[in-house]
Amino acid sequence: MPRGLTIEEAAKHLGLSVSGFRHWMKRSGIKCRITGTHRYDIKAIDAALDKLSGLAPAAQRDEFEEWEAKWNAARSSPHQAR
Repeated sequence: MPRGLTIEEAAKHLGLSVSGFRHWMKRSGIKCRITGTHRYDIKAIDAALDKLSGLAPAAQRDEFEEWEAKWNAARSSPHQAR
């Protein structure tokens, strides 16, 4: 299978319909579309699925995820000044 999949191929790879695939990407915040194309990266899809299913180490967070975790923690702090 090629690395760059059509949306139909990406959905089939996950055993989903095209609308189910779109819903999964939106709900999960998955970023697997190859910029500037109408193709989806099979490696990004598999990595996202591994992360969601707990197969990928939790410590592998990108810089945005680290910032987001710190920001959310600061927002939920009971000692936050209002």
